[in-house]
Amino acid sequence: MRFKDWLRDMKESFAVGRKDSKANPLRAKPDATAKEVNFNGRDCFEVEDMKGDWIKVVLQNHCSDAPKQSVSGWLRWRDENGCLLVEIFPFA
Repeated sequence: MRFKDWLRDMKESFAVGRKDSKANPLRAKPDATAKEVNFNGRDCFEVEDMKGDWIKVVLQNHCSDAPKQSVSGWLRWRDENGCLLVEIFPFA
């Protein structure tokens, strides 16, 4: 058996997306009360960092219909029960 941590798994994936963008908006800081980042495009994020239940993400422009813009922020990746709030896409 080989152990892989969540951060490494998400960093090595092709992309990460939210399961529910309305319930889990992109935030300026890793805090549920932080200002929301204005983003209405298709989720195709690369994970840069993790702080507790939050991941810092940047928009990946390698997705075919991703907008050509620079977007970054924080997403909650798991809830208080440990259930995933994001989808992890291991490959394209």
